[in-house]
Amino acid sequence: MPWCYCTGEYNLQIKQTELGDEAWYQCQVSPSQTSQGIVSQSIWLNVLVPPQSLVIVEYPGVDEVTWVAGKEYQLTCTAMDAKPTPKVTWYKNDMELPTEDVTDLEGSQPKLSSRVVVTKYIATATDNKAKVRCEAQNPALTQARQVEFTLIVFFPPAFPVIDGQTDMLTVKAGDIARFPCSSKGGNPLASVKWFKGNEVIFGTWETEEKGSVPFSRSVLEFSVSPTDNGVTLRCEAGNHVTPEPMKVSITLRVICKYLILLDPQNASKFQAAGYPDIMEG
Repeated sequence: MPWCYCTGEYNLQIKQTELGDEAWYQCQVSPSQTSQGIVSQSIWLNVLVPPQSLVIVEYPGVDEVTWVAGKEYQLTCTAMDAKPTPKVTWYKNDMELPTEDVTDLEGSQPKLSSRVVVTKYIATATDNKAKVRCEAQNPALTQARQVEFTLIVFFPPAFPVIDGQTDMLTVKAGDIARFPCSSKGGNPLASVKWFKGNEVIFGTWETEEKGSVPFSRSVLEFSVSPTDNGVTLRCEAGNHVTPEPMKVSITLRVICKYLILLDPQNASKFQAAGYPDIMEG
């Protein structure tokens, strides 16, 4: 107890304050031969306790969480052993999330209490890489205590497009055909594949993630032969959150320069098959 005899000041100092120190305190002066005893006004010492732990129940100690766009998720934040009961709030970036349920519980020892706050949220593609956090505040804190994670949102890519092409394409036998098929967006980016019937045809694979709209692309190149006439090429795109691959197709009409026929009666049949320039032999 610090004191100064010269001024008559006697100060009470409590170090490492505990809940047990919460009580009424008063200063008393013992009587002397010339004066009666003096008792000061009583004062109540109110001990404040910050939340001893703050936990996101579904993802304790996790820095990154993966959700799927369009699905609803529940988040539960528990602020334990505080005095008084803390205010608990959910945020996505700087936007406060609505509270679904609040439950107050007794703490691990008398005078302490805990609070459990539940929120629900449906993620969208724009929420990818957002910060989701829970904050707890009471008078024992000068700054809110918080726990957070980064939200990774999986969402489907856009429908694939065969660049600059229509459903039917006329090509010449012997030419090099080039078909780029692209799918924009998606997290993760789409896997893009080419098919000829049920057979996978491997093309050049590339992705671009730095632009304003990321995309993935598969470029199919091959030398056109007369046997490709009437062939349907199919491009499929999807990631693991698409129920099934999205498909776009193109049918080839192959033109040959010349075809020499020994039997003119077959000319109409070959013209229908894509040989317009026929010479009779």
